[in-house]
Amino acid sequence: MSIKAAILSGVAAATIGTAALAQSGYDNRYGNGPQESTPAEMQQTGQLNQQQSNAAVSDQVTQAQYHAQYQDQQQQYTDQIQHYQAQQDRYRYDLDRYNANLAAYGLARYYWGYPAPYVYSYGDDYGP
Repeated sequence: MSIKAAILSGVAAATIGTAALAQSGYDNRYGNGPQESTPAEMQQTGQLNQQQSNAAVSDQVTQAQYHAQYQDQQQQYTDQIQHYQAQQDRYRYDLDRYNANLAAYGLARYYWGYPAPYVYSYGDDYGP
């Protein structure tokens, strides 16, 4: 039985080896098709490559547009921040002036007096 098994396993190994050698010539290409492309396949490959190239160029243009839009938004944001800071500075200035005027008004209520008397002078021109 062991001699029969050895012979059968040898025949099986030889069959598998022959099949592997027969297909090794077609392994240069995916899918184990013919080694050379037909003109229709070459044309289709060229069209697909062109479409891919066009898509890559289109993608680069789209990315450039997005980048430009992002830069514009960043500039607008920076401008808005500067405008907001200028408004804050103006508010602080106005608040300081208001507080100073309010304090001056509060103190001025207590520092008033009667107007100074007007002194008439009787000189030689008007006198007896």
